[in-house]
Parts: sequence; structure tokens; C-alpha cells
Amino acid sequence: MKVSKGNYSKIKGCEIKQSRCGVHVTSAQPHILMNTLSNNYENGVFTETISNKRCDALITFNKIEKNKHNGILCQGENNHT
Repeated sequence: MKVSKGNYSKIKGCEIKQSRCGVHVTSAQPHILMNTLSNNYENGVFTETISNKRCDALITFNKIEKNKHNGILCQGENNHT
């Protein structure tokens, strides 16, 4: 699942598994809550910033397990996840 550039979406109650990356956020502000993110080939949740824009993702009450790389990875300046 990809969320990018100023998006304020809500990702709630999803089962995301066996994907490359569970949720990939680029300079956006989604609320990611009450999901199961498991067995993904990279990260469960990956947040990043581009062009010095902010990333303000809110990650609450998720079950994140057995991902190949990281459960949650936050990268870049102005990343306030």
C-alpha cells in the first residue's frame, strides 16, 4: 500500500501480508491503525520524506510481526512519524 505527498488517509482494519512493503508513506500524514502487517518481504511500515517535505504518519494499535527487514522504518529529515 502506498500513500504519498500530502495525503491524509486513514488505513484501518486491514490485513497486509506477503507484500514487498506493507505500507509505504512518502511525505504524507496518514493514520495507520488497527492493522495486521506480517510476513512482508521488506518492512511492515516504511515512512520517508522527499524534497524536504514533512512526513507526519501516525501509527497506532497495529500488529506488526515477522517482516523480513524492519517492523517500522522511518527515514529522512523532517520525518515526524
